[in-house]
Amino acid sequence: MRRATNVDPNNAKLWNKRGLALCHLRRHAEAIESFDRALEIDPEYIDAWNNKGVILYKLMRYEEAIACFDHIIDNDPKYIKYGTIKGWYWARWRDARMPSRVTTEPST
Repeated sequence: MRRATNVDPNNAKLWNKRGLALCHLRRHAEAIESFDRALEIDPEYIDAWNNKGVILYKLMRYEEAIACFDHIIDNDPKYIKYGTIKGWYWARWRDARMPSRVTTEPST
């Protein structure tokens, strides 16, 4: 993949694919750099925003992940499905931050 990005360094799709390959190798920092490079080339590349958001979420960088989905929704409302994804991630982040409730009494 590096060879491909060297041959065509201004191809956002190649940088996005490189980021995905690096994710599978668990080289997360490099993956994020690749998604960022894709977004420098094409700031409205939805797949790169999505992929960056997903990896940031997996790294528990929740606010940054949600910002990626906000960017998608704010710039193109036809991608409303990302609103659902954002909502799910936000709820998981919120739940992770809240202390769990333990009850010893059955609810009536």
